[in-house]
Amino acid sequence: MGNGIQARKHVQMMRFIRPIESITIWGRDSAHIGRFAAWCREETGLPIEVKQTPEKAVNGADIICTVTASKSPLLRLKDLKPHCHVNAVGASAPGFQEFDADVYAGVELYVDSQDAAWQASTCLQEARENRLISAQYPISEIGELGDALSSRRTSRSKPTVFKSVGIAAQDLVFARAVVRMCP
Repeated sequence: MGNGIQARKHVQMMRFIRPIESITIWGRDSAHIGRFAAWCREETGLPIEVKQTPEKAVNGADIICTVTASKSPLLRLKDLKPHCHVNAVGASAPGFQEFDADVYAGVELYVDSQDAAWQASTCLQEARENRLISAQYPISEIGELGDALSSRRTSRSKPTVFKSVGIAAQDLVFARAVVRMCP
């Protein structure tokens, strides 16, 4: 969901780590969506579908990437199938929101930083304010991912969500690693 540079990079990276069979697109601007769909076809050679609503775009999806600047919820928990994974990297500042607060009541949540996520994620804040989740809600940071997967993940009955609000220090570490890999 979304059609800017982040969406393009997510298409490229998801294909690198998972066997993607098709791509479904949704966005607010039909001209941008048309250009993005054409780019996806040329870049991937995969079947591309454009959907008219966010709910239709994620229907049956195994991997969902939300890379929008939405200020109102686009998805509810009922829109996500039980074993899907969501990379939620849009709406990374207060006032922006891609999910209804009910999403966090029914997913396993992973974040780049707990402190930053609580401060920047409007839908996470609303979930706590509406008592859909408590202060003890289990959140794992990506630095703890190995431990979290071995101790918490016992079934595939819930969707998983990685909520990124962007941590500059992590970006720098990643960039340094990439530079070191280059000859």
